[in-house]
Amino acid sequence: MSHPRTYPGNDGERPSENSGRQICTLLFQPVVNLSDLSILGFEIILEAGDHSGPQGSRWDSVKAYGNAALSAISAFSRELRKSRYFLPISTEAMTDPHFADLLSPETLQDYGLDSSQILLQLVEPGPEERRDLERTLRRCVEQGFNVAMDEVGAEESTMRGVLSISPHFVLVDRDIIRGLDTDVGKRRFLTAITDISHRADCKPIASGVASFEEMEVLLDMGLRLAWGDLWGMAERTTSELGAYPAWWR
Repeated sequence: MSHPRTYPGNDGERPSENSGRQICTLLFQPVVNLSDLSILGFEIILEAGDHSGPQGSRWDSVKAYGNAALSAISAFSRELRKSRYFLPISTEAMTDPHFADLLSPETLQDYGLDSSQILLQLVEPGPEERRDLERTLRRCVEQGFNVAMDEVGAEESTMRGVLSISPHFVLVDRDIIRGLDTDVGKRRFLTAITDISHRADCKPIASGVASFEEMEVLLDMGLRLAWGDLWGMAERTTSELGAYPAWWR
């Protein structure tokens, strides 16, 4: 089954008690190149319903999530640590004054990573958030990060974010991909999304591919990147965070 995403830092998302421990469960879902089945990278998914961590502000949950993600990556084999990682983060968190410290070069170096391996994955911002977010994203791109926009084509998505932000990647919502092989309307909609993506000079990624029939349609339509359970279950890691390192405080 495909796993619903959780964006740490969104309104209403608060850490919960967990017997004094700080636990975070993450899924690492491979993003595959359909041409040769090589792995472009991994999408990091915070398992839905698992928001446990230190009590405090919304930013505390974002820090706990970031710490768990970087810790899990650093524990991978040397070959896997060379991969790229799609890190979902809310627009509220990205425009927070503390965000610059979250993925600083020093922090990434402590974990044996660099900014070129991290893709900041966000949903389309609202009009009131867009200006601050665009300013933050420009700084991130200047530092070497790539940007991916998630849930493109979902009901609340207007595609304005793709044209105004010009992310490096767009993740096409899984509801469009599901049943693509039998639904002409979805194929037409996907064609429109890919046309806009190419106009904005970004690469589309099909989300939640579950069948070979869907994969064949994607290849026929010229889409080459995808993730989904067709290529196996996501790797699950569970981290007990312990005390925050000094640079999170």
